Amino acid sequence: MNPTFDTQLFRQTLGQFATGVTVISFVREGEICGMTVNSFSSVSLDPPLVLFCPALTTRFALEALPGELFAVSILSEGQQDVSWHFAGRSRLTEKPWRVADDLPPAVDGSVAWLRCRTAAIHTHGDHLVVVAEVLEFGSDSEQRPLLFFRGDYPKLEP
Repeated sequence: MNPTFDTQLFRQTLGQFATGVTVISFVREGEICGMTVNSFSSVSLDPPLVLFCPALTTRFALEALPGELFAVSILSEGQQDVSWHFAGRSRLTEKPWRVADDLPPAVDGSVAWLRCRTAAIHTHGDHLVVVAEVLEFGSDSEQRPLLFFRGDYPKLEP
């Protein structure tokens, strides 16, 4: 990397872009795992594809495989505690999901959820770009989304 490139200033600059907040949940060795991700985007409607970008150091990235199933939960406005928990900055007192089958669960109370299968994995810089096929999805249009902007969670005005 260029020694004059200021990575902290670059991070602050990117923080000017408001994003939604998601939790990616997946199963590793029989354990349900999750991580907070704001680098999430739709890719295609036909076929239905999405992508997210986990850091190479995450548990997901270390063991990512094509064909792997995971869930994306688009968090609702009141779920800052869930976001912080899966970012490794706090602890929840109870699990944020009900496990009904062997598939990765979505976070209860989310604005929307998607169940996906990994279609492609690309390494770029210090992150993976994971492209996935959407298998099923649902939403609660009454909920408001959790937003992330400048390191905080601003509220949408009605």
